[in-house]
Amino acid sequence: MIIKQRLQPFVLLFFSLIAIPILTSVFAATRITYSGAEPDLDEYLLTKPVTDFVSSHSSEAVGDNVYLPLIASEVHRTAFDLDVSGDLVYLALSSTEYYSGRLQIIDVSNSTSPMEIGFYDIPGSVMSVAVSGDYAYVAASWTGAPFTGGLHIIDVSDPTAPMEIGFYDTTGEPQGVAVSGDYAYFADGDGGLRIINVANPSAPVEVGFYDAGWYAGDVEVVGNYSYVVAPGSGLRIFDVSDPSDPTETGVFYKQCEVESVAVVGNYAYVADGCAGLRIVNIENPSAPTEIGFYDPEDDDTEGWYHDVAVEGDYAYVAAVLGGLRILNIENPSNPTEIGFFDTEDTERWYLAVAVEGDYAYVAAGWDGLRIIDVSDPSNPSEIGVN
Repeated sequence: MIIKQRLQPFVLLFFSLIAIPILTSVFAATRITYSGAEPDLDEYLLTKPVTDFVSSHSSEAVGDNVYLPLIASEVHRTAFDLDVSGDLVYLALSSTEYYSGRLQIIDVSNSTSPMEIGFYDIPGSVMSVAVSGDYAYVAASWTGAPFTGGLHIIDVSDPTAPMEIGFYDTTGEPQGVAVSGDYAYFADGDGGLRIINVANPSAPVEVGFYDAGWYAGDVEVVGNYSYVVAPGSGLRIFDVSDPSDPTETGVFYKQCEVESVAVVGNYAYVADGCAGLRIVNIENPSAPTEIGFYDPEDDDTEGWYHDVAVEGDYAYVAAVLGGLRILNIENPSNPTEIGFFDTEDTERWYLAVAVEGDYAYVAAGWDGLRIIDVSDPSNPSEIGVN
């Protein structure tokens, strides 16, 4: 089960505390104006207004916006999300400094030596990715002109040369995406749940939406139901049998700050921030009921439960500042931790996890992709990094 994940308020707070002081010392708040032609946005990325930084780089400006050449060595992107398809991992990367996103494609056929084979740069913050067939569906968030946030559809039939073929500009702040059949289900931040017909990937069209005033942070789709993570209000369940008219059927209210959900059978496994993992019976989607939970005793060491994937009798949780936690869920009313993987690095931003076979793939913030052997869930070990 592959879960799509994105940046949420807790993570944003940390990045802001780190990024803002650095940016303040490097960039000055002087406006720069320019009356020339707008630069090619495929080669340039938008930054804050700058002075000293611009003086040492070739740049162009339009109005109050300054465009800087995309210099790979200067852009340190953060891995927010990932999806796995066959021997390929699709990593959602963003730079919070430069507002530069990237879909990175990594060959993991040799799990001990993962290798990038392709990438596609996207303006804004790439928050989530879902892969279906020959296409990667990317949620990218951006609110400043001339860029817009929305759904980017990337043809990955040749993973060494991915190419965008379609785009849909949504009304909110894109956070998460899931794909089922001919539809992409979009967690659009303050724009709620948007349902987009992608039968023709070059011309996506919105066919339905549900906006009730809460913030949509992630989405999962199983059968006729969509499970929308609303960090401030809980897990919202929708009947989407008619995509043009999604109907909310039930709500599981948060204990702390709902971040992600994995749905398997009659259960929803909810990563609930400081409240750990909550297991919810959804057999009756109009009355979701918690039947079990695992609540970390020490949030300082076990971290903030941010993403969850389920494989067999185990739930794998990506915990911010807490590494990868592995829980036995054979008895869903009494989940127990049996293994974990962590490092001594204080910047252990494990933001998303996907599990395929004997391996867990983790989007590890500044550390990119980590591959962890979980063939023995009680003794996971890292075998590859990209």
